[in-house]
Amino acid sequence: MPTEHVIEPIPDSIGCHILKIITSGMYTDPLALYREYIQNAVDSLASNSDAQPGEVQITLDRAQSKISIRDNGAGLSREQALQNLVPISRSLKEVNGNRGFRGIGRLVGLVFGESIKFYTRQKGDQNVFAISWDGNRLESGIASSASIDEIISKSVTTESIVGDEYPEHFFEVQISGISRYAASTLFNVDVVRNYLGEVCPVPFDDQFSYRTDINSILRKDPRFSAINIYLNAEEPAIITKHLSSELFFPNGDSIEIERLEEINVPALSIDSFAAIGWVAHWAYSGAIPKTLGVRGIRARIGNMQIGDECVFDHLFTESRFNRWSVGEVHIVDPHILPNAKRDYFEPSPHLRNLENHLGVICRKLENNCRSASKFRNRRKKIYKTLDDLNSSYKLAASGLLSRELVEAIKEDAESKIQILKNENYGENDDEMLSKLSELEKRYQALLKNYRKRFNGTAIDDKALPLNDVFSAIVNVLPSHATAHQTIESILNEFRNQGKSLDNG
Repeated sequence: MPTEHVIEPIPDSIGCHILKIITSGMYTDPLALYREYIQNAVDSLASNSDAQPGEVQITLDRAQSKISIRDNGAGLSREQALQNLVPISRSLKEVNGNRGFRGIGRLVGLVFGESIKFYTRQKGDQNVFAISWDGNRLESGIASSASIDEIISKSVTTESIVGDEYPEHFFEVQISGISRYAASTLFNVDVVRNYLGEVCPVPFDDQFSYRTDINSILRKDPRFSAINIYLNAEEPAIITKHLSSELFFPNGDSIEIERLEEINVPALSIDSFAAIGWVAHWAYSGAIPKTLGVRGIRARIGNMQIGDECVFDHLFTESRFNRWSVGEVHIVDPHILPNAKRDYFEPSPHLRNLENHLGVICRKLENNCRSASKFRNRRKKIYKTLDDLNSSYKLAASGLLSRELVEAIKEDAESKIQILKNENYGENDDEMLSKLSELEKRYQALLKNYRKRFNGTAIDDKALPLNDVFSAIVNVLPSHATAHQTIESILNEFRNQGKSLDNG
């Protein structure tokens, strides 16, 4: 008997709690607020036909618990503002052409503040149009389990403002009532400045010697741009990237970047690039301090950072070597999309293609790190041997040991010197060979005028009955430097007690 198919009415598929998920559930780091709004500003500035430089002004008003972020982009008309700023996750942006495209990030202010208010005007519009989102009403609506449309209608208000004091075209967001737990981060000028310089599309400092080379590489990315960001109009006013020609370490050392290597990753399905970028090569002397904000191979789309310094850790066989590296990978392939949290990318064959090519680069960086580490360890051993040879000479030349023991020390030292002469010292080769030749001459002359001495005065062989004891000390202690120090301590003790070293 055939089964009768009955179509039942389907209840609403999406509940109001989705609003909670796409606001507070999406963001945990308060600084993401700056990333999301500046990302939107950059997209607006990129579409602006005005020739003036792209600028973003951030104003932190801790006294009023308010943050303002304004750009000089084309702005939105009233109709565009209603379409773009009211619906949830219904962005009209092109997925492949913009840094943000899901229509979620503009609500990040409600995660860390009580309300957000958008102001905008297009060139030629008489008034400024404003849209406000009330976070408390949004929370109440979610708690009441009302429909999404009903919650939005009660949470959003609009108004038209006489715009004499506003620019002729702009977009601004104001976040008010910043929560106490986020305020310590969001109003910290140093923390915010460092974050902007690390994550956002700001220019390189004029003093960075590789600035022109990198900008030349990145011109192949059609979405690449850099904007001027001002923070409270403070000096230096323009935020710049943290990169400099030297890497500064906590111990006071500074190590120069030696050269730049260009990265070109071919796309999977089109005759173009999946990604372009650069790697800075240096001495690879260890992990770069986190506080510099430059370590790690970073990922960027439209010059906005995706994730953090660890974003490509999984492509290294030992993730620690990513802390030794400096570089950027700018995603060009429009098929490689950031995930909703912008901490990595959505899975796809195009992403796997990128990872495969970057994996080869990461393994080369690992080899550089390991080779540099091995070379440093070898150099440390060489210099330790040289120090030991100098200590052995001082002991042998002190006149405190028997001639037989001095001869044994001399023979062992000359053998070690010959081994060291065959080492490769790189750019310090001539300097090291000169030191070894001088030390070799001193050892060769060691026995020519050998005579036991005590306290700077030549003495008879019979006048030092402790000679056998000193030789025994040399044989049992781990180093000649320690033996020499021990023998001098014994002699000083005899001197202090006024005891004679005579046989009689």
